[in-house]
Amino acid sequence: MGAFAIHREAWIDRRAARRIWAMVARDPALAETVLPEDTNIYRVPLPERVAVTIEIEDTDARFAFRRSIFEGLGFGHRVYIVDSAPGALFSKETLVVVLRGWGLAQVFRAVAPGGIAINGEPFPLLHAFRLMPMLVHVSALSRDLGQTFAPPDLALDAAGEVTAGPFAGPFPEDDVTGGEDEDGDDENGDDPRDTPPPDAFGEEIGTGTPTYLFYGICFQGKSKVDRFGIRADFLWDQTLAIATAFRRRGYRTRTGLAGHHGPSTPPTDTFNMMMLSLERDIPVTYCNSTRDQMVILIAAHGYGGKYNPTNKVALKYQTVSGRTLEWITHAAFWQRLQQIGAIRRNPAKVRLIFYSCRSGGLFAARPAALRKVGLFTSTADGKTLCYASFFSCLRDGLRNPRVRTWKKLFSEVARCLRAMGRPNPRPRNG
Repeated sequence: MGAFAIHREAWIDRRAARRIWAMVARDPALAETVLPEDTNIYRVPLPERVAVTIEIEDTDARFAFRRSIFEGLGFGHRVYIVDSAPGALFSKETLVVVLRGWGLAQVFRAVAPGGIAINGEPFPLLHAFRLMPMLVHVSALSRDLGQTFAPPDLALDAAGEVTAGPFAGPFPEDDVTGGEDEDGDDENGDDPRDTPPPDAFGEEIGTGTPTYLFYGICFQGKSKVDRFGIRADFLWDQTLAIATAFRRRGYRTRTGLAGHHGPSTPPTDTFNMMMLSLERDIPVTYCNSTRDQMVILIAAHGYGGKYNPTNKVALKYQTVSGRTLEWITHAAFWQRLQQIGAIRRNPAKVRLIFYSCRSGGLFAARPAALRKVGLFTSTADGKTLCYASFFSCLRDGLRNPRVRTWKKLFSEVARCLRAMGRPNPRPRNG
């Protein structure tokens, strides 16, 4: 692209940004929803030679069009997304606007409560490195609007992840514990929050620096490919988004993708290899403080149909190559988790967040030795299918600085699902 084309693109983007800002400013409800202090505007690079489809998660909003042969002259469609900088300090909705031609006529506008997909590929709203080339620098608008809108000043590591300090500390470890019944007491009738969690050796240490760990593990390594040849990695993309949100909370994060990599070292061709990788990554400092905390997110497909030979609801563990496929029952998952010494010795320090269909069945399968593990599942029982919007609700709760306890996070997820029109969502925590 020549210098003239670059300047022309920038000029069109500046005009579009001014038009979007003026449009939002005329709508007080919209301005309150999408214009907090850290808002940016991004232009989506459109793919060539294929139809372009924009889908708004959890709504019926959908827009499809083909690229114009005159797009190089500025006559085609231009897609803009108005959202926070990655790792922003609040939870907000996202605005999608499609403009067309030199006159920048509006042809599509939608407010997204969750994710956005362009031709089936999730837009990387939490990935700073991928977003930076798409950023429309709206600081030029400050003269017109009397406000300061500067490009985000993001510190990035080599992988393009945000390295700025956490905006809110980790969640209190004694705010929610496992093994509770309906009235909040444990199986012995005692309030588990009155009892401090044991350390690895049964002694109160409490003097060491607490270690806060997050592991995001995706069991679905094999991608789906849509009719346009675009890879769709919903579970993996959402796992990375949640990991980023926990990192901004002050947790040390590691991720694992079936058949690709684990929290420590590859390979992870089997479920057992993935668990070995997780166990090897747990630092020796985990045990030095009663405030230590380990959060494990599992993203998997839960299935009990005819292709599952276990005759029970099981988790599909499929590697990137697709050559390895295992079915891990809920009982088998707990059994393997119990073999990890740091978890077996410190169950009250562990929080397990589980996304899969029928994930509520994990409560019945949980062994007595791990009853103190804090468990949060995307469904309330072993029969219900889960909602994809569970991920976006969890992400938004983590990004909200007012959410400072586990209980508040869980209630925010349920509230978010209800706000999206989900009848009686009932994610479950114990």
